Amino acid sequence: MYELYASEESASDIIRGLLDEIGVPYKIHPISLAAGDQRRPEFLALNPVGRIPVLVDDGFVIFETAAIVLYLLDKHPLAGLAPALDTPERGTFYQWLVYMTNTLQPAYSRMYFPRRFTAAQDQAQGVRDQVDTDLAGIWQIIDDVLADHGPFMMGEQFSALDIYLLIMASWHLPEGSIAKKYPNVQRCIERLGDRPALKDLVDI
Repeated sequence: MYELYASEESASDIIRGLLDEIGVPYKIHPISLAAGDQRRPEFLALNPVGRIPVLVDDGFVIFETAAIVLYLLDKHPLAGLAPALDTPERGTFYQWLVYMTNTLQPAYSRMYFPRRFTAAQDQAQGVRDQVDTDLAGIWQIIDDVLADHGPFMMGEQFSALDIYLLIMASWHLPEGSIAKKYPNVQRCIERLGDRPALKDLVDI
């Protein structure tokens, strides 16, 4: 059984959705970020970076969301949640996974925690204002991809990318604006609501 160290409304939900789609048993160890659980010695022994999610597989520990995604996909290829290895489509999958983890997700860190991104606290509002422009451009790129090659990020094939997209969209502010601004993203999200493993995560 996998063990997932997770907190609510975080990137942990990506891994939870992926595990549910794969259909394997797992146990959740709740981590309260507000209480500082991620800084406790026992957690830092698992992940010295002090972030969630963390996955434990029979004693093997892995952290960083994209790394966990790839690890699970490699362990469960029959789940069909990524294109086959040694295909160009697999390269495209990697490309968009890295885009989401390196470009889209960090933008939300700036949205929710702008003070962490400037040494001059009187400039925090400027960081927050800029991220709205940044996110608009990022989501427009994704919306255009879905318009040209949808309904999912990999065309007709549902993949782990769509779970990532779903969770990132749930973080967007103001609530409900994804549907108004990015119709192809919203169409993808609505398709995900048809999947039993993801129904609890589709609430945007």
